[in-house]
Amino acid sequence: KFERELRNKEVCKDQFSLRILAQAIQQIDHNSIEANDWLIKYYYENENFVDVIKTADLLISEGHDLPEHRMRKGDSLRKLNRYDEAMENFLFILADDKTNEQAYFLLGKTYVALGRFDIAGAAFERSLAIEPENTDTMLFAGLNYAAKDNLDGAFDLLRKALAIEIAGKNIQKSRIIVNAIQSIGAFDRLSQKDLAFIKKEIKNF
Repeated sequence: KFERELRNKEVCKDQFSLRILAQAIQQIDHNSIEANDWLIKYYYENENFVDVIKTADLLISEGHDLPEHRMRKGDSLRKLNRYDEAMENFLFILADDKTNEQAYFLLGKTYVALGRFDIAGAAFERSLAIEPENTDTMLFAGLNYAAKDNLDGAFDLLRKALAIEIAGKNIQKSRIIVNAIQSIGAFDRLSQKDLAFIKKEIKNF
């Protein structure tokens, strides 16, 4: 009954009620795949990283070892500064699927945190080879270029990411990329068209 209600999320639309329902199912059936599958997403979105790891480990131990569980577990480990363990999960995913651009992206972010910028750059490049217009990857790859003193490479990639977000009228992401361009001292290299958009659409610039 409870699992039917969890599947029919119209029964309780708010996240809090869904969490309580999923946890109730988990208490009745500790190994409920559906409840744990939902909880790992909930914990990740709410930055409860310790519970993400515990729930992912439970799912994996029960043979429900999916890339998205490994991804959330790995990223949670990264955010808890447990970098070696994080990399193990991303590399586990890539050993089975070398086209997983998100795993390469998160692996790159982990190497950045360790100050290993060359290896990070290689991971970002692999990610962009699979998904060339992922502006999140372009942002971190651009900043990684800057960390290696390749300011031309950094600006070119950040400018390309900004053009994509301007075309999509994504103000929030445009602001983040403009801030990154400012942080590397390349704001004055933007085109007049870019500057006009920034002046019109993005406050505080």
